[in-house]
Amino acid sequence: MLKKEKTNNMTCACGNENCKCSTDDLIPDKHAYQVNKRRMAWVLIYLMAITTILTLAFPDRLAEAESILMTQYISMCGLVGAYFGFSALSGKK
Repeated sequence: MLKKEKTNNMTCACGNENCKCSTDDLIPDKHAYQVNKRRMAWVLIYLMAITTILTLAFPDRLAEAESILMTQYISMCGLVGAYFGFSALSGKK
C-alpha cells in the first residue's frame, strides 16, 4: 500500500502557505510574547498602585473623575487577574 502524504491546506500565521514554521504554532517568538505580557502586567500593577495612592492622597481633586477611575481600576484588575490566571493554568499543563 502506498502511504498518503498529509496535505496542509491551512496557511501559517505568517500568511505563507509553504512556510517551514508550524501551523499549530501561532506565536513565532514565545519568549518575547511572555516578556511583553509580563511587562504589561507589571505596568498595570504600578498604575493601579499609583491610582490608589492618588485617590487616597487627593480625594477632593479626584471626586469628579470617580466613575472613570473605577472603570479603569476594574479593567486593570481584570487584565492582571487574567494574566496570572491563564499563566497558572498554562503552567499546570
